[in-house]
Amino acid sequence: MSAAQALILLFTAAAGNALVAALRWPGRPPEGDRYEKTTAAAMVAPLVCAGLALLGLRSGWSWSVPLPVAADAFGPAAVSPAVTAQGMAWPFDVLSALPSLVLWAWAGAALVRLAFLAGTVLRLRRVVAKAVGAGGYGVFASAEVDAPIAAFGRIVVPQDFGRAPAARLVLAHERAHLRRGDPRFFFLLSAVRAVLWHDPFFVRQADRCRLAAEIACDAAALEGAATERRSYAEALLLGLKHAAGTALHGGPAAFPPRNLGDHRMRMTHILRPSAASGKRRPLRSLALGVAVVPATLAVAIAGAAQGRGLSVVPTQGELTSAFGPRTHPIVGEPANHRGIDIAAPRGTPVSAAGGGRVTQAGEQGAYGLTVVIDHGAGLLTRYAQLDAIDVQWNEDVAAGQRIGAVGSSGQSTGPHLHFEVRRDGEWVDPAGELDIAR
Repeated sequence: MSAAQALILLFTAAAGNALVAALRWPGRPPEGDRYEKTTAAAMVAPLVCAGLALLGLRSGWSWSVPLPVAADAFGPAAVSPAVTAQGMAWPFDVLSALPSLVLWAWAGAALVRLAFLAGTVLRLRRVVAKAVGAGGYGVFASAEVDAPIAAFGRIVVPQDFGRAPAARLVLAHERAHLRRGDPRFFFLLSAVRAVLWHDPFFVRQADRCRLAAEIACDAAALEGAATERRSYAEALLLGLKHAAGTALHGGPAAFPPRNLGDHRMRMTHILRPSAASGKRRPLRSLALGVAVVPATLAVAIAGAAQGRGLSVVPTQGELTSAFGPRTHPIVGEPANHRGIDIAAPRGTPVSAAGGGRVTQAGEQGAYGLTVVIDHGAGLLTRYAQLDAIDVQWNEDVAAGQRIGAVGSSGQSTGPHLHFEVRRDGEWVDPAGELDIAR
């Protein structure tokens, strides 16, 4: 999978999630705990399905980078195209590397967020382990928390929690979290959110999942205690005030960090449950979410397929040196040949093996006169030892278009075309790509 394909995958999935989010009215309350979880799963499904499809198309993973100017079997390292290709190759090489740079930046940000989450989980585990028993029934007290936390099979409360109003209902809320398995779900949701930090629609959906879980636990705590709704709401607001800015991010609690609109929505559900309900559209939203899966899959596979096959043998002649280990034709020592040599009379036309854009065109030391074409999706080809070059840097070429002529420039033993193929950062056998008879 190349960097460009990965970016297509990430941002196509984000665009699909935007369609799902567009079906919701601004400020609309969650439509039910199970529904919000299913919607979040529908948002992640395209990314997972398309990623598996792309990985299935290739035998391994690598990053796509521009074809470097490096030493090969013909001699020492070639001269940089930034010096020899009319001073124009360097800017385009930077642009061609941009997908990899963007992907590395995305991955770096995701790793930082995951590391922060891991630190939070470890800190929370330490707090829970150090808490002391307080009243039994899985309730423990700690001076390190300002609000109740349900995690790792325990409920940890502040040391003076027993004097809090409606403490019994707040504990019922936290017990509901444990029964539902919310601690594990919240940690998983936080991890996915850290990876998909670039997708504001999934980030918001993750918040809706947490809010829906809190509302469901509120309902469980108030079951059979309808007359205590106001005192329960006051207890939550008091706890929220004490816990402001100190709640452990990613940790399930009665007072997780969230925006003011979510808190207002939750209070409405507690005090006026009938006013918080409204017309639901689960089938419509989920249908669109599921429809995003094949769309994202198609775009990702199309991106993977782009440039996968070269269709034109670059020149007619005799294959005189195959890809792989061989004896150096000049110094007589073992060496690894990164391409193939096709012997042909000087001046024999050389054609582009596939459509793409010229990223290098000029003298390149041991390679002699050389053309490099970027075919997209991590596929590049190099045509070296030319006698003449018929294309310019940054020129778009079609498969079969003439780009130069066979020669013997650079370090060479006679007129031939040195032809290389690089896919996703790895040299591959051009003869296998184009079914050239050995």
